[in-house]
Amino acid sequence: MAKEKSTALLFARPSTEMPYAIFADLQKGTYTECSYLSLKTFICFTDMGDAAWKAALEMDEVAKIRLYQASWLEEDKEWSVRIAFLETTLELESKRYSQFGKMPQTFYMILRFNGPREQIQRYCRRIVKKLRRKPYILLNWDDLERETGYERPEVVDGWKDLLGKELASEDRIESEIYAAPTTKEPYVLYKKLFSGEYEECKMSSVYTYISFTDVGDAIYKAARAIDPKASIRLTKASLLEEDKAWTIEIEFGEDLLTLECIRYKPLGDQLKAFYIRIGFHGEEKGLEDLMNKFTENLGHDPRENLDWDALEKKKDLDREALQQTLPFKDEDGEGGDGEGAGEGDGKDMKDGTQNEE
Repeated sequence: MAKEKSTALLFARPSTEMPYAIFADLQKGTYTECSYLSLKTFICFTDMGDAAWKAALEMDEVAKIRLYQASWLEEDKEWSVRIAFLETTLELESKRYSQFGKMPQTFYMILRFNGPREQIQRYCRRIVKKLRRKPYILLNWDDLERETGYERPEVVDGWKDLLGKELASEDRIESEIYAAPTTKEPYVLYKKLFSGEYEECKMSSVYTYISFTDVGDAIYKAARAIDPKASIRLTKASLLEEDKAWTIEIEFGEDLLTLECIRYKPLGDQLKAFYIRIGFHGEEKGLEDLMNKFTENLGHDPRENLDWDALEKKKDLDREALQQTLPFKDEDGEGGDGEGAGEGDGKDMKDGTQNEE
């Protein structure tokens, strides 16, 4: 006897544009991953797409996938994929909800299900387990409501209904920290990090590596101190300076870190011409714990060697605005100004301006 079918509509936001899947193969029903340097056309399948496909394969080893639609303007980013497993069909659609901006920040995903409710419930639990976060937690709620008409409570309740339990801690904060590296070490193998593995090497290695710097090392160790199972992955690197200009994501607990090593001066090596932006998305308590461990590992104020004039020009913000994003307070309780700021033990840290979703 056939199981009664039901439908469900969910919304999510990816945190990475990786992995990349070959466009032509996916049109034929074959899933093939590739590098972003591939000469073949590919789509940014994202961590959300990856979790959706792997969850389907876990439930049905003969699950099917096919790309059936893509935007002619942004075929790599705006696309629709159909996944069929057991008696359930999922249409997974990647869409832009902000006219300007890069992926994944300005994109959201629509999940349209048709199948037995029990299968959809089991599937959604697998997705959440693979993502290690709530699929909707990174959504820009104002943009989503403008594009779809759905408000935050409706979206959250949709996931809760299928997961069959309350999801704790809906309130999240976003914070940015700017730091200046003082060493290029440690060096981490590029290919391993791209695959989600962390392996250090020597500068003389014959393999391609990135300069992870003392800042990257300190923040990763801080995340692992909080969550020994913290994951790390290289999501992007410059074609010209892949060892210096890179983006790395670290997930620990239910919190997410995005590290970006960015050039802000046209000339100079990594220690003089680059800064590191640390983006945090998670719970306020998580940020507090992370910052205490981060500065303890680093041994000094991360802002010490920042060139504020270059940073102001790069970020198109004045120094005061930049300072307000830093999760530090001086001994008098006021935010530092970058010159002598953060003197003392550096352990009394809280976010000056935290934006709730």
